[in-house]
Amino acid sequence: MKRVSLALAASLLVLGSLTISSGFDQARCEDKATSEEKTAPPVIAPSSEACLERVRSMAETFPKMAEAGKEAVRTMIPDPVEFEKKLPTIEEVLKNKDAMNLKNYGGLSEAFLFKGDEEKAEKLLKSVSDGAKEILPENDNFLAAVKGDFGLAYYLNNKYDKAETYLGDAVAQLEKHYQPQLANNLVASYLCMTIIKDKQGKTEEAKGYAKKLVVLALKLRQEQPLPIPAGKESAQENPEKKTQ
Repeated sequence: MKRVSLALAASLLVLGSLTISSGFDQARCEDKATSEEKTAPPVIAPSSEACLERVRSMAETFPKMAEAGKEAVRTMIPDPVEFEKKLPTIEEVLKNKDAMNLKNYGGLSEAFLFKGDEEKAEKLLKSVSDGAKEILPENDNFLAAVKGDFGLAYYLNNKYDKAETYLGDAVAQLEKHYQPQLANNLVASYLCMTIIKDKQGKTEEAKGYAKKLVVLALKLRQEQPLPIPAGKESAQENPEKKTQ
């Protein structure tokens, strides 16, 4: 079963909300338009205070976007009870060191959580966590992604203590074994941890997470191609038009 992560919604929100100063976007558009190979400019994030203000501005919008991610999981597993019946038991998975179905149970734990059955979700996640220590390699970030989604879900339900525990675990693993394909998960965890620390009055810690978020988000945005400005694209595709 392919996982659908809530983290994507958070990452899209962050990337869509950030603006970059000093003509950064314009320079990238010009590079794209002229097809010149140039070294990408270094990522220069705003001050920690400015980063925190940006994250604060996203706080109200994020829950609405994250709901789309939760709905995607519900669509994939509309009935987690029936889905579980199709899997070998968790005991068999652990005994056979079945990595694929261990990950299926990780996704299933999220489905139960989004259905509102926290007790079942937590029980399954504990089994998956215990099994992951022996079954998955140390640099496998699957469990961190699941824990990050648990943290996001609890954050959205205003259960900040639980959210902080899961998000903290996710951040530690994802930072230690960074993978570009899971950058969305790290962005989402940074976002929630920033807001949680800010609500707790731990402003310096909030600034630290906010700074990490903005630096990573700008890096991701820098790596994504921007559209060629209107007019230049047609000239590139049809160079003869420039002389007509």
